[in-house]
Amino acid sequence: MRILYITNNYLKGGSGAIYATKSFVNSFAAVADEMTVLFPYKTGLEPKDINPIVTLVPISDERSKVRKFVDLAFGKMHRYGKNTTAYFDKSKYDVAVFDSSIVSFHLIKTARKAGLKCITIHHNYQVEFVRDDTQWYLLPTMLLWTYFSEKEAVLNSDLNLTLTQTDINSLSAHYDRNGKFEVIGVSDFVLKDYIAESDDRKDYNFIITGQLASIQTEQSLIPWLDTYYPIMKKVCPDCTLTVAGRSPSQKLIDACRSKGVVIIPSPVDMKPILDGGSFFICPTSLGSGLKLRNMDGLRAGMQVLTHERSARGYERMVDAGVMYRYSNPTEFECELKKMISKNISKQDVLDAYKSYFSLNAGIERLKKILEEHNME
Repeated sequence: MRILYITNNYLKGGSGAIYATKSFVNSFAAVADEMTVLFPYKTGLEPKDINPIVTLVPISDERSKVRKFVDLAFGKMHRYGKNTTAYFDKSKYDVAVFDSSIVSFHLIKTARKAGLKCITIHHNYQVEFVRDDTQWYLLPTMLLWTYFSEKEAVLNSDLNLTLTQTDINSLSAHYDRNGKFEVIGVSDFVLKDYIAESDDRKDYNFIITGQLASIQTEQSLIPWLDTYYPIMKKVCPDCTLTVAGRSPSQKLIDACRSKGVVIIPSPVDMKPILDGGSFFICPTSLGSGLKLRNMDGLRAGMQVLTHERSARGYERMVDAGVMYRYSNPTEFECELKKMISKNISKQDVLDAYKSYFSLNAGIERLKKILEEHNME
């Protein structure tokens, strides 16, 4: 199988979207005979940890900020144009994989006309994501074009891949109940050992991480500090809570410090913070897709207590007894007590994580899906 993969995400960086894209690129590379990836290029963000079988084609964006804003107003949501359509060549590629409905917009119909089979990876139910994570002055324009781009992708894809079953339910209900959908989930993008360095738990050190600058994170975390943090202190009077992540607002910093919560803005290295934790909390109650920050906690060997919105895509971890969900304060207290009372080692958590989120597990899921849809 010869694959043309087009992404609007950089292939180096710490965001959840970049992590997921690198996971998908390396999974497809493992099943491809040949693979070309068109990706955004920016100095200092050269690709890292990509399967060497992949031919990387950097696409620079020479547009000014004004030009980008004007383009957005008219529905051009990415840098790819006529220079990209030249790659839609049936003699060179069998399948075009679009890494989101944003990047497939205005391209997928051309790919189909050229005779390529088309796969779109939906990182989220994008309309829901945009609604919960966009500044008000951009929201009407973004919602309009997001709706049209997502609808076009669903209707013109031979296969739609999502991260969660919830997103399949939303996409099929809003665009096409007869569309072809499968859950691909996310995996790590490199091979790992998944061996716990130590099984020592350090008292009751709770950790919250994520992209702290995002609207959905801030709007979830600040109310959580008022409602749920007092419950945590009641259940675990000696517990500590550390919040760490990129670019928190001063409002969020002040909210944490007013509660005696340690906040570490834009840490250079997240690993020591995660390694020092006992339990992981994800209070994010907005957005869609799969919250990759929960993977960070699990990969560090921590049990996770998460809002039910952020538990989407982690059903196997809930079933394995290493993740707990809540939707209200009563459930939070109950699940918190359950989590801290369980005798579960870091290795137990890593074993459960490996079974679904390792790169090999992701490759096997993809192989099975492609075989079932005669696209191998």
